[in-house]
Amino acid sequence: MPRFELGDSGHLDIEGMALVVKALKIEIFLLCMIVLIGLAARSRRSLFSSTQQLLFSMLGYTSAAYILFDMIWTLSDGASGTLGIAANWISNAVSFSLFAVACLIWFIYSETVQGSRLLTSRYRVVLVALPTALVVVLAFTSYWTHALFYIDL
Repeated sequence: MPRFELGDSGHLDIEGMALVVKALKIEIFLLCMIVLIGLAARSRRSLFSSTQQLLFSMLGYTSAAYILFDMIWTLSDGASGTLGIAANWISNAVSFSLFAVACLIWFIYSETVQGSRLLTSRYRVVLVALPTALVVVLAFTSYWTHALFYIDL
């Protein structure tokens, strides 16, 4: 169990500093989640078109979910035992997937705002979504394939 002991120099030991850094990271994550959820909720009452409102709010909620799973990863990183390894793997896979989905939503949103005709056919939408689908598949199979990440056992 890490301790917050002061060494001879009056400073925290390495384990204590690691906990302080982890706590600060979690605090920043929580603040970012609050801002993203607030933006997503407020965007539903903005002057955007309904499609733009939906895409922007989806982007905010997806980004907040990504941060949540990154926070879970931060808490489970270095945890031993089956539960710690499972939490680490699941949070990694979901985090990678949510980031890819957020990027796709951002792309679709920006194309919509610009009035682009790129996404006017289903074929093009499927083509644009293929990289996201690939990331999701690779993320959830990485436990066995180590394609995107690996878990130290």
